[in-house]
Amino acid sequence: MFSPRTLLPLSAAAMLLGSTAIADVTAADVWADFQESLSVYGDEQISIGSESVDGDTLTVSDIQIEMLDPQADMAVRMTVDAMSFTDQGDGTVLITMSETMPISFTDLEGENGLTASLRTTGLNIVASGTPDELTYDITAATYGITLDSVSDFGETIPIDAAFTMNGVTGTYVIRPGDIRETVYELNGDRLDLFVDFDDPSEQARFNISGQIANFATAGRASAPTDISFDDPENVDLSDIDIEGGYTFGELAYVFDFLDGNDGASGTIQAAGGLLDLTFNYDLVSYETAVQGLQADVMVNGFPFPINIAAAEYGLNFAMPLSQSEEPAPMSIGINITELGINDEIWMLGDPAGQLPHDPVTAQIGISGTVKMLFDLLDPEQQMAMAMAAMPAEPHSVQIDTLNIDALGLQVTGEGAFTFDNTDMQTIPGVPRPEGSVTVNAAGLNGLLDTLVNMGLVPADQIMGARMMMGMFATSTGDDQLTSTLEMNSEGHLIINGQRLPL
Repeated sequence: MFSPRTLLPLSAAAMLLGSTAIADVTAADVWADFQESLSVYGDEQISIGSESVDGDTLTVSDIQIEMLDPQADMAVRMTVDAMSFTDQGDGTVLITMSETMPISFTDLEGENGLTASLRTTGLNIVASGTPDELTYDITAATYGITLDSVSDFGETIPIDAAFTMNGVTGTYVIRPGDIRETVYELNGDRLDLFVDFDDPSEQARFNISGQIANFATAGRASAPTDISFDDPENVDLSDIDIEGGYTFGELAYVFDFLDGNDGASGTIQAAGGLLDLTFNYDLVSYETAVQGLQADVMVNGFPFPINIAAAEYGLNFAMPLSQSEEPAPMSIGINITELGINDEIWMLGDPAGQLPHDPVTAQIGISGTVKMLFDLLDPEQQMAMAMAAMPAEPHSVQIDTLNIDALGLQVTGEGAFTFDNTDMQTIPGVPRPEGSVTVNAAGLNGLLDTLVNMGLVPADQIMGARMMMGMFATSTGDDQLTSTLEMNSEGHLIINGQRLPL
C-alpha cells in the first residue's frame, strides 16, 4: 500500500509545511508563493478553508491536502488547522503554524491504513531575502512525527511509535523560477526513535527505542516548477538535480521482539556515520559508512549471545547515466574493517579452534572511466539500449584498493587496464585491454592445509588447486605468493613473464 509513488509527494508536502521553505518579503507574497509550490500536486487536491488579515498578520485556516493513487489504492491526506504570516517591519516574515498536523495513509475508502501527526514545539521560522533568493532560518525545541493508529480490515493494531528531532536549527534558501532550487542545512542535537508493538493474543511483540546524537543533514535540490508526478513512470528527469546527505554521532538502540516462540533482544551502538547521495540526468553516486559498530543480540533458544563488532563498514558507488563526448568516471567499493564475532559463534564452524579467529578485513575499491552510448533515464532510448550489443564503452579500470585479511590469509593487489574500443577482434566481442594487475597472497597454503584437516575440502581437490597455483603464481617467501597478469599492446596474455595462448 505504501508505495514510493505516494510517499514522495507526502514527503515534499511535509517539508513545505514543516519548514515553510517558500516565502518573500511580505506576508501576502509568502502565502501566494506557498500555494504555487503546492500546485505540482494539482490544484484540485488542495483546499483552503479561509484567509483573514489582521494588521500585519495573514492567517490561513483549514488547509487540506489530498493525494489519491487509484493504481495503488492509496490516499494520503494532510491537514493544517492554521498558518500565520506576520510582516515584522524589517523586511522579514515570521511564520507560525499549528503544533499538530494530522497525516493519514489509507486505502481510497479510508478503512485500512494508518494515521499520524506531525508535531512541533517552539517552532520559529523567519523568512527574509528577495524574490530571487529567499532564506528561511528555523529553530525548534522538537520536530517529529507520532504514529496515532493503525487499522487492518477494521481491526486496530496495538502499536505506538514516534520519531523526534530535538534542538533543531536550520536554514533553507529558495531560488524560484522555471527551475526551482532549494539549498538546505538542518541540524539536531538528538534524534529519538520509539516503536512499541504488543499483541498478546498473537504472541507478537516488537519494541525498539534509542537515540542518535548530533544529526546533521545538508544538500541541494532543483526541479522544474511545472513537473508533475501524475504519471511517475514518465516523469521528465532531465532537469532534476539532487545532491545531499547526512552525518550522525553516537548511536545507541535497544530492541526486543517476539513472534510465537521465536524472538530476540539486544543492543546496537555506533560511534558515527554518514550518507552522501547525488542524482541527476548525468550521474548517480552513493556513499555510506558507519564507524565503531557494536551489536549484542540474544536469540530465544540459542545457547549463547551473538556479539558483532566492526571498526568501520561502508559502500560507495558512482556511474554516469547519459551520453557524453568523453569517457566519464565510475567507481565501486566496499569497506569492512576489523569485523569480529565472539568465539562461541566461531566454534560452531571451527570447534577445534584450528582457524584464526582474528577480526576480518575486506577492502575492495575499483574505479575507471566509461563512455555511455545511451541516456539511461530517457524512456525513448531504453528499448534501443536493451537491443544494443554494447550499451557503453569501457575505457579504463584500475584497482584502487585490494586488502583482504581473513582466516590467516592476506591478499593485496594493484593494477590498471585501458581498453581499445576500435579492436573487437583480438578478444572477439570485447574491447582489447592493455595493462597489468599484480596480486600478492600470504598464508594461502596454510589455509588450504587447515581446511583439509578440518574435513571441509577433500585433499584431492586441494592438490588440483596447488597445481594451478604453481602455474599462475610465483613463490616469494615462506607461504607467500605473487602473480602478475599482463595484456600488452599486441594483445598477448602474459602471466609471470610467460605468454599464454588466447
